[in-house]
Amino acid sequence: MDETTLNVVELDLNDLNTQEINASIRTTLRHRPNFLLRNALGQHNIGVGVTNQSSFVVQGDLGHYAFAMCEGIQVRIEGDVGWGVGENLMSGEIFVNGDAGSSAGPSLRGGVVAIAGNAGPRAGIGVKGGTLIIGGDAGYMSGFMMQKGTIIILGNAGPGLGDSMYDGQIFVAGTITELGHDTRINFLNESEYEAIAHLVLPYHMSIPLPSTFRKVVSAGTLHHFDKKEIARWKTAL
Repeated sequence: MDETTLNVVELDLNDLNTQEINASIRTTLRHRPNFLLRNALGQHNIGVGVTNQSSFVVQGDLGHYAFAMCEGIQVRIEGDVGWGVGENLMSGEIFVNGDAGSSAGPSLRGGVVAIAGNAGPRAGIGVKGGTLIIGGDAGYMSGFMMQKGTIIILGNAGPGLGDSMYDGQIFVAGTITELGHDTRINFLNESEYEAIAHLVLPYHMSIPLPSTFRKVVSAGTLHHFDKKEIARWKTAL
């Protein structure tokens, strides 16, 4: 057993409620920043608001808003998560070795949220920075009102992809059911594909060939309101 293992704090979540789990994490963080959370049973709001440099390995499923509003964290979840995982992450990394519910990585501002499996509707809604990686499929309205940052979908994307996005980029390797309002498709160049591969590589996900990818960006027609084009705005709303 090495020094790193000796410094890991193990918490059994089986008999603890959300308040007890988070209180124990905050108290212990002052002295020991590395955690193994065992027997996670889908509890909600675990690890919310952690801003210390810290690491977590979670064995089992977590519920809604796992590790939301955090900064400087390194998290690996061996299971599935509910909606809102990594909401408003400022920096650090969250890897979900499973599927995610609705709104994975909402309002992401920095760092990486990576989902090995599928993500539900509205993945990456309101993203303002950082990177969201989805190894499988993404549901409808993913990237809605995206303002900055990168979303990588290695599977298929549902309808309304990137709807009303202002900026940022969405890379899709599979099929796109339907583009959202005010978006357009570009094709990748070699350097962009290399950047995608560099981002995906640490999570051991299969990277499709460059020819399969499309790049979705804002068409920019909704950036400035024009009363002469009110019909366009009504359609978007």
